[in-house]
Amino acid sequence: MKTLFKTFIVLAAVLVSTESFAARQSTSNIKGTVISASDNQPVGFATLAVMQMDSTIVTGVACDENGAYSVNNITAGNYILSASMIGYKTTFVNVTVSEPSQQIAPIAIAEDTQMLQSAVITEKVKLVEMKLDKIVVNVSQSAYANGSNALELMKKAPGVTIDKDGNVKLNGKSVAVWIDGRPSYLDGKSLEALLRATNSESIEKFELMDNPSSKYDAAGQGGIINIKTKKNLASGFNGSMGLGGGGMYFGDTDRGLWQQSYWLNLGLRTKKTNTFFSIYEGFYNTDIKLNNYLEMNTIGVDPLTFKQDATSLLANKYHNYNVKIGNDWFIDNKNTLGFIFYMPGDRTQMNTVFSDTKQYMNDALFQNVDSDIKNLSKSLQYNANLNYTHIFDETKSSEMTVNLDYYRNGSSARNSQVDETVYTANPDEVYITNKNISTDQKYDIYSAKVDYQSVLWQKVMFESGAKWATSITDNRGDEIETGLPDVKSDFNYREHVGAAY
Repeated sequence: MKTLFKTFIVLAAVLVSTESFAARQSTSNIKGTVISASDNQPVGFATLAVMQMDSTIVTGVACDENGAYSVNNITAGNYILSASMIGYKTTFVNVTVSEPSQQIAPIAIAEDTQMLQSAVITEKVKLVEMKLDKIVVNVSQSAYANGSNALELMKKAPGVTIDKDGNVKLNGKSVAVWIDGRPSYLDGKSLEALLRATNSESIEKFELMDNPSSKYDAAGQGGIINIKTKKNLASGFNGSMGLGGGGMYFGDTDRGLWQQSYWLNLGLRTKKTNTFFSIYEGFYNTDIKLNNYLEMNTIGVDPLTFKQDATSLLANKYHNYNVKIGNDWFIDNKNTLGFIFYMPGDRTQMNTVFSDTKQYMNDALFQNVDSDIKNLSKSLQYNANLNYTHIFDETKSSEMTVNLDYYRNGSSARNSQVDETVYTANPDEVYITNKNISTDQKYDIYSAKVDYQSVLWQKVMFESGAKWATSITDNRGDEIETGLPDVKSDFNYREHVGAAY
């Protein structure tokens, strides 16, 4: 029986591989435009994402100022096109890609009138600006940004896509995400948690750089996305606070889901100082119910039928928070000294509340497996920065900046799985296996950086600088599984990097 089952798996794998190989032989280039549903006018700088039918992101690009996009080397097949832009509802269109060069019908996206009605329009500059070296999205000038977070806003920035694992891409390429001109040192789920915990009220703009200058560290194949936060430029004492929440009930799982968030922003600006403080906390619960059915048949004199029916309920809980405090001291018109302390953290609990897998041979149940899986991860980061800026000539943007940074990231994960297997042929025997994996990671980064810039001949931006950084990591892991030897690992690493440009 085991031999037959393995044969089924091999045959299925061969068929899938053959089909995939044939599909790779044909690629297409697709073109089209994104327009406004209200007046059929082009929506400049909208994001066009290409997704597989299971919503996995293949690639994404930013439309030009005329709403036109072009995506090359798409494998022939069925896809979902997603068009999005701040202030508009995301629109999904199913397409079949088959021609070497294919024109897609215009995709019409509608204004998010519900979001607009709950906000006050205060635009003073363009939402999207084209600079020589970057695209700037002025989030603080958009009424549509109210009540959301950085993750939701970034998903609608020109050319930006975020996949299910939290990986951020710009025009289909991986990027590094910076905050206030400094690297976040995060990726995947940790970065997703940080963006979710950053309230829109604290964001001033996004800077999207496909080809960043040497001033920025070389990280990311597609450039850098820099999130610039507000520093409460209004004179005197000012602040804002808010809370949000919502939920729904799912009858098929008899579960109610709820999410809530709180935030507070405070600022005090005088002629000599600018002090700012913000705090945010959010709770998000999500459930996913999965049903998977598999059937395999043989042909011949004595055919066999193998069936597998699996049902799982995944209950996920997310808790994100961050605290930020800083101060700028205006020594005089040419010299500024400042510091920033930033502490984001998150706690994710993912539980398989119920997982039941039944296997049949010729409609006869021969095995039943119940699984209980629990995954808990936590992280806490510390970012401290001391900075100094001297302006030589404001008319030429001639200035020197000095930054001293310290970054600490501490994260841990606890994963456990208990499987209870019952064979129909001998129901009195129950086989129970346990597996526990624990990982702990800490790394510290110390860096010092000096930058100088100036406009030459009114057309050329000259930049130079130097940096020294030290990285220290400490990684520990333990793995315990029933019937297998325990596994322990311990890895420490130290690196020194110096660079000049």
